[in-house]
Amino acid sequence: MDRMGTCDGFCEIEIGGRREKTHTIKDSYNPEWNETFEFEARGGDMRIRVFDWDFVGGNDVVGDAFITHTQMMLVAGMGREETMHLELKTSDGALVKGHDKETSIITVSLKVHFHLQRSLPPLSCCALIPKPMMTLAGGAE
Repeated sequence: MDRMGTCDGFCEIEIGGRREKTHTIKDSYNPEWNETFEFEARGGDMRIRVFDWDFVGGNDVVGDAFITHTQMMLVAGMGREETMHLELKTSDGALVKGHDKETSIITVSLKVHFHLQRSLPPLSCCALIPKPMMTLAGGAE
């Protein structure tokens, strides 16, 4: 939180060593990023880290939310986009409380689809690789 008592939020989304970042929304306790990211996932969990951007010094970590590989596969099995409400937690696992003293939630829309990847040579085995697409439909509350 800034000296003025506001939050300038942005997220970093990471899966499989690849990281994407949303734009920063200034002066909001309830940012809505409405951004879509596409990742190729060969296993592993997705981490969503919420930050408070600071003009001077380092950005403050607000908290983390995770979508497990198992959850992504369940969404893939449904064949549709799924909205998930995830609690933000600190690095020691405590729930993040907002300025209103309520648990901070991040809302994510997740759709997982598969694409066929052929190994060389063409007659060898093929693999289905999950590609989760995540939209930060709502922000941290």
